[in-house]
Amino acid sequence: MTRLLLIKHAMPEIDLAVSANAWQLSTDGKRSCVRLADQLNAFHLDEIISSDEIKAIQTAQITAGLLGLTHRVYPGLHEHDRTGEPYFSSKQAFQDKVQALFNTPDQLVYGNETANQAFIRFDQSIKHLISTAAPQKDVAVVTHGTVISLLVSHYQPLDGFLLWQDLGLPSIVVLSLPDYAVLDVIKKLD
Repeated sequence: MTRLLLIKHAMPEIDLAVSANAWQLSTDGKRSCVRLADQLNAFHLDEIISSDEIKAIQTAQITAGLLGLTHRVYPGLHEHDRTGEPYFSSKQAFQDKVQALFNTPDQLVYGNETANQAFIRFDQSIKHLISTAAPQKDVAVVTHGTVISLLVSHYQPLDGFLLWQDLGLPSIVVLSLPDYAVLDVIKKLD
């Protein structure tokens, strides 16, 4: 059985001088890639794919290097587009915005795309990746919490916002293919 591993990137270094999509991994984030690689040893991988955001690229590159795998960037796997949005100094204010995104998926309530627009973009990229994957190999994608949660909650009867809240940095959601059934959620890699 082929599995899809949706991996939320490791902990970034928050840099208010640049947009969140340009944040790099923190020292702790880089260290956590060792634990991520340990978890990924159980899967049948040829490569690790990532979004084009630096924190996802670095997570994938470090982890792939530890596993002796290649890494490549793939279009359409980036986070919900929040370009130009201010950094929230209050965790609650940020969570409220993300919850509004999940609760009103067809309305532009935060960022530059609706939840459904982000889901459609991400879903199309994932489906294309799966269609080109080697048979009998698992597909590992380092990406972002909101788009992971939007995709999983679209195909499975669960609360996407609660999943988003539960996913640590890094974390893994393992789905079976082709039905997207949730096989495992590794929320934190301690």
